[in-house]
Amino acid sequence: MYAVEFETQLENGAIQVPEIYKTALTGLVKVIILKETPAPALWSPEIMAFQGIPDMPAFESYREELLPTQADPLA
Repeated sequence: MYAVEFETQLENGAIQVPEIYKTALTGLVKVIILKETPAPALWSPEIMAFQGIPDMPAFESYREELLPTQADPLA
């Protein structure tokens, strides 16, 4: 027994099996159908519209100021 997972769409009520699996899937096959629903937006429109702060330093721009690993006694 083994599991094969692939994404497909129903066409006229039939599951379309990708060609690569058709020869391996012989005999009795058990099928579990999972319907995927679109995920709701995780962030509000106000958060998504935020453009940032103009004078804020770039993310991790301080890295050049850090000591190299061998010079850091705690590394």
